[in-house]
Amino acid sequence: MIDAVPNIDRNQFPFQKIQKIQDTYNGSKLFDTKNKFCSIEFGRALHGFEYRYISSKTQEKRYFDITLKYGDTPPVEPINYRFLQDETIYLFFTCCLSLFDCYAYALYAACSHLDPSRIPLNNLKDGNVSFHKIKDKKSLYNFLKDKTIYKIIENTKDDPKYKDIQNFRNYLNHRAHLPRTIFLSTDSHILSRIDTIEYLNMEIKPNALCEYKDWIDQNINGLLEEFYLFLMDHF
Repeated sequence: MIDAVPNIDRNQFPFQKIQKIQDTYNGSKLFDTKNKFCSIEFGRALHGFEYRYISSKTQEKRYFDITLKYGDTPPVEPINYRFLQDETIYLFFTCCLSLFDCYAYALYAACSHLDPSRIPLNNLKDGNVSFHKIKDKKSLYNFLKDKTIYKIIENTKDDPKYKDIQNFRNYLNHRAHLPRTIFLSTDSHILSRIDTIEYLNMEIKPNALCEYKDWIDQNINGLLEEFYLFLMDHF
């Protein structure tokens, strides 16, 4: 059995930043029970962000462990090992992308609290916002467009690593790609001529996800800090 669950220290990044954001929101003079749904959804979005972060770390560690454990010597049933490896890659990128959408939803809820008439949040449909499509929520975009937090969101959204995460998740979710093929150096015209079992027998590096995990940490640090400053300015 592989221990895939990382040790979580709630005094460490990013959990202390998330708690600081929650405390600032809850302690505001604007905070009241009149906008109960909005307040509940803000909390849910932060919990969702935290959960996706833990999940991405868990999947990255799980992937690293199973790859490191077997290396170039797969276990007796290599096909099961490969499926486990591919599933882990898929879950990692799914969690990473969802992490940013949870951030966008928490921000939407906070803005709704500030201007509920223009940025309503009365049901889940109202809060249907994606990190990379904030401009599609015209009222939210108009509220944020001149603020520092929006500039940071735009910079993150335009980063090649974010686009990689988007593309990888979409490839794995909607197209006939096995997760492992993303990290193979073999030319695609060669890959098109091999069968599934050959795919499964190809090796990928144990640190393939590390650069994305590190990028996530670096970027959500800035996003969370700016969210806190945004709340301090407006709440």
